Amino acid sequence: MPDNPNLAVLERFTGAVMAGDGETVKALCAPGFALHEGSGLSFAGTYGGGEGFMAFFAIFVDALAIERLETVRIYQTDDPDFIVAEMELRATVRETGKPFESSLLERWRFQDGKVAEIKPHYFNAM
Repeated sequence: MPDNPNLAVLERFTGAVMAGDGETVKALCAPGFALHEGSGLSFAGTYGGGEGFMAFFAIFVDALAIERLETVRIYQTDDPDFIVAEMELRATVRETGKPFESSLLERWRFQDGKVAEIKPHYFNAM
């Protein structure tokens, strides 16, 4: 499979998130960007645009004291505008003090070299 330039976009986006660089996150979001967090999570919902993503991330880190959030594998498809990232998450639920571990698959969709959509699927719900 040829090199996919969207891999670099994904890496820049996740690096900016972990560094707290909201301006880069916003710049990498396509018009109409949406993050879809599944029901059953304390941070469930759809978050629009770079501002919405950063609002989600603030809720996420308020809910979880993150010890590890790491991409462990990347799966490419025949369509370069779709990539799946497999991640490992280890955290403590702040409200209960209980440990939480999950793997998750995030389906990323790209448009014109920017992130258009992220749809995470958690193995374990909180």
